[in-house]
Amino acid sequence: KVQDSYAILPQAGEAQLRIYNSLNCSLHVNVTDGGKSYSWAIESLGLLEQKSLPVNGQANLIYSAEFDNMECSSMLPVSVGILAIFEAKAV
Repeated sequence: KVQDSYAILPQAGEAQLRIYNSLNCSLHVNVTDGGKSYSWAIESLGLLEQKSLPVNGQANLIYSAEFDNMECSSMLPVSVGILAIFEAKAV
């Protein structure tokens, strides 16, 4: 069946977010979107895939990310910023 290999695209009312950790250190990401909070761990050389984040129009996710102190003390400090996600789009 060819259909099983089709990409799963975000539907109305949701967005997708992917973050690739290209370093050999675990990464911890904390995100807030108004009243919702998310916390994710991304292993070294790993991929985070959130395929169904609720959003209407556009949302700005405020994030902080830091590498595991034990593995990557030279990668400090914490990174902070904003990630924009869009309804029915993959970012």
